[in-house]
Amino acid sequence: MIKEIILFSKNSKARWTHPIEKLFLCILIIVFNGYFKNIFQFLANLIVLSFLHYKYETPFMKVLKYLFTLTLFYIFSSIAFILDGNIALFYLMCFRGVINSLSLTFLIFTTPLDDILFIMSKNKALIDIVDITKLMERFIILLEDELSIMIKSAKSKGGFDSYLGMINTSAKIGALLFKNIFFKWMEIKISVDSRCYNGKFTYFDVKFKKSFLIRGLIVSLFIIDLVILKYT
Repeated sequence: MIKEIILFSKNSKARWTHPIEKLFLCILIIVFNGYFKNIFQFLANLIVLSFLHYKYETPFMKVLKYLFTLTLFYIFSSIAFILDGNIALFYLMCFRGVINSLSLTFLIFTTPLDDILFIMSKNKALIDIVDITKLMERFIILLEDELSIMIKSAKSKGGFDSYLGMINTSAKIGALLFKNIFFKWMEIKISVDSRCYNGKFTYFDVKFKKSFLIRGLIVSLFIIDLVILKYT
């Protein structure tokens, strides 16, 4: 999953647009999304995000997949509102889930993590955080590969053929993956030490383009959201 996202983001049409502009736009939408309580603000953000996904040709089926998964999390988290009889708040949380999910999927499918880390690495106060983040990304990719191998192995042996077997197999995979975390980390440490790793990453200089479209949307959404919040 992570390697798939990295692949799409590094081949995105918006790859060379400045990552801070895209990050700021998505944060702005998510922040205002936490305040909106009417359909007009929801529609404004929905139109903007749908336009951005269409313009920069994000992978439609992948976006739908992650949109469904993330929104489903909001739905399950909001079931308590239904039990409490607050249906309106339940719908509101679902709407917010759709907008937040569209915002996050636009960011991850158009902005590689390496680009954000490169910008952050220019600040000496953040360089240690950047290096740790890069190491964690590589570590998670290794764990994802190992998880994929475990699942395929369990399926080939019929480990998911029944509900009881599925629960039992999932528990074993989780336990093995947790156990292997420590061994994998030691393997990575030995590997980087053998390559004379001195604790610092080198980030290649990248030239990004300023996007008048993204900047215009940031200003427009900021004004529209403030107006809607004030008069509703």
